[in-house]
Amino acid sequence: MSPTNRVTAVDSEPNEDGDNTMQVTCADGTAIDVTIDLGAAQKLVEILQRRLIHWAHEAGENLRFPQSEVIDVAVSRPGQGSQLMVSTTQIGWWMLLMSDDVLRKAQRELDRLSGWRFGPQAKQ
Repeated sequence: MSPTNRVTAVDSEPNEDGDNTMQVTCADGTAIDVTIDLGAAQKLVEILQRRLIHWAHEAGENLRFPQSEVIDVAVSRPGQGSQLMVSTTQIGWWMLLMSDDVLRKAQRELDRLSGWRFGPQAKQ
């Protein structure tokens, strides 16, 4: 496999246009700065978060993930097609759109979490 260009650094603050600057080190060793607009950056974060979560699960590692403090939960509307909503201190209300399969998995994971946090009495 031939050497490839790699992102080797990312500025933590956006530039005056709101874009982030990254340094790319080319296969020949030269380095160039490139910008990534907010939309592309959001897509990149979405992809990388999914990969990191999968990797952490497989590796049994604890990674630092972005966090929001959930202060309330609600259901969007009763009946078929209802969705879970969460309110956070940082960004307000979010609706979590989940398929039935994902909702069932979320229920199982919440049951496991409750068992770990509160012990066996949580299932009563």
